[in-house]
Amino acid sequence: MAHAEPSQSTGRDTGTNLAEGFGRFKNDLADHLDLPVIHKLSNLLGLKRGEIDIIERYRTPGYMMVNRLESQGVISPTSITDLVNMLHQLNLAGLSESIQKSFNQKRPEYSSRRHQLYDENLKFEKKNNLIKYAKIAYQKQYGTAKPFPSMSKCSINSFFVEGGIYYLAQEGDSMQKPDVLESLESYNEILNSPKTESKRKIIEGEPGYGKSTITLQYLYDWCTKNPTSPLKDVDILIYLQLRQLAGVKSIYTAIKKFIVPKDEDMDEACIEEILKVYTKSVVILFDSYDEYPDKNDTETDISSIIEMKMFQEMVVMILTRKLNLPPGLHPDTKRIRLTGFGALSVENIS
Repeated sequence: MAHAEPSQSTGRDTGTNLAEGFGRFKNDLADHLDLPVIHKLSNLLGLKRGEIDIIERYRTPGYMMVNRLESQGVISPTSITDLVNMLHQLNLAGLSESIQKSFNQKRPEYSSRRHQLYDENLKFEKKNNLIKYAKIAYQKQYGTAKPFPSMSKCSINSFFVEGGIYYLAQEGDSMQKPDVLESLESYNEILNSPKTESKRKIIEGEPGYGKSTITLQYLYDWCTKNPTSPLKDVDILIYLQLRQLAGVKSIYTAIKKFIVPKDEDMDEACIEEILKVYTKSVVILFDSYDEYPDKNDTETDISSIIEMKMFQEMVVMILTRKLNLPPGLHPDTKRIRLTGFGALSVENIS
């Protein structure tokens, strides 16, 4: 009789307690003990000839042998070490491995861990799918950018030039007390400078000062895992143009509508689960707040996120014109101001 792999069908091996799991293991073990193996095990146990005959003549000798192994303490709900050793002694390593695997699979803690691993793998797969969808959507945007109407479409990295970038160290209250601005060396410092450390960042600037190009460069950096970018270690980047979200109250609906392909089976509940599981490795980019149709609606997720009433562990960057700041900003919100391009920058672009 060939010793087949212990059955893994129909979920019989998911015992809810130790006794049930051990009972299933004994059934499986009995199925794998043929007469030659039973005879060898009986000799190792020191059974007499008459005792061996009774076992071998029984209608189901495998079950009789299993009961004998249990009664002599060779197997128990917590250990089959003695049986494994006996099988190795009989040069039955293959059968020993199969039996050990069956025993492990019937144990409740194995079943629990297996389901845990399945859930973890499923969540990981869902996250990777969302990342894939986002990269496809973003590549189309940064790969077909037009810095000027007269230029042909091209990838953002072929023409990106940084303009003036400043951190608002102290807000003024009038022309007599102007804002105190401190220069940042790079657009990357918006994300990783101690000056701008916060979960909420406002990037403000007038039209033509580089808000869109910085946004597209961030998309490029994340998609390509640019080694110089703080985004290289971010799992998920969510980019939404707020001017497109009229009447969309849910962030999950917005992501499904503008990032997930229409023919993909990923609903709002799935997106919500992904963002909650990986919340500490998510960055959100809200573009064009100044053109957001529902900016006065305080019941949207967008409003709650900006005010840090949602996604408190995520870094959220909001891009807007200088005089169109969101109301209700959290006190920890940092403000970054773009001041446009100097003569050298303009020359480099053109």
